[in-house]
Order: sequence, then C-alpha cells, then structure tokens
Amino acid sequence: AFYAHGMSIDFFGLVGILGLSGVVINDSIVMIDFLNKQFSGGAVKSHSSHIREVISLGAKERLRPIILTTATTTIGLLPSVYGLGGASPFITPIALAIAYGLLFGTTLTLLFIPSLYMIRLDISYVLSAVKRKIFKNSEE
Repeated sequence: AFYAHGMSIDFFGLVGILGLSGVVINDSIVMIDFLNKQFSGGAVKSHSSHIREVISLGAKERLRPIILTTATTTIGLLPSVYGLGGASPFITPIALAIAYGLLFGTTLTLLFIPSLYMIRLDISYVLSAVKRKIFKNSEE
C-alpha cells in the first residue's frame, strides 16, 4: 500500500503496522476461540471427516462478522488515507497501514486459520495414535 501510494514507511507507518498486527491477531483469536467452542460442545469426539464439516461451518459462521468489521473499519479509515476533509502527515500513514493491511490480513485470517486449525487437529491425532501404539507395545 505504501509503495502503491508513493509513500515511504516512516515511524507513523510502523505504528500503523503495529496497530494492524493487533487487529489481525484479534481476528485470529476470535476465530480460534469460536472453533474451540464448537469442539468443546462435544460435537466431535474422535478424528473423522465430520471434523472438516465442523471447522467449515464454524468458519462460515464467523465469516459475516469478520467481513463486516473489516469493511466498516476500512471504509471508516479511507477519508483519513486520502485526506478527505483535511490531510494529516501523522495520521495518513497510520490509517494507510491499517486500512490496506486489514484487507490483506483478513483474507489471510479467513483462509489460513481454519486450515491451520485442521492441521493442528491432524497432528494431535497422529501423535496420540503413536502414543497409544508406543504405550500399548510397552505394556505387552
């Protein structure tokens, strides 16, 4: 975004990037917490193809709130980015980093967090199977 707007990343741009990282991490935490609640409800006890459906439904259910908060935040920051109503050399880099970074970060959050969650479940399933096999062999 900075390159496309012909701006260099200065101190205030870095402050915007720091603020952006907090917002994106918060989106990720909300998604993971929601998926954890889906699984703690007892819907899924073992590893099965049903897990994929639960993760898909959980991500689908969080899609609208995440998209709406991203859209409203980005639209709210655009006047500051483009100087509508007055430009500020201090606020513009912060707003630019947050607005455009949020669009990119939200896309990554919606695509990768459910995938990484599924990978984590797969790894824990394999490790628990190996653990059962090791302890079963040691008892014999």
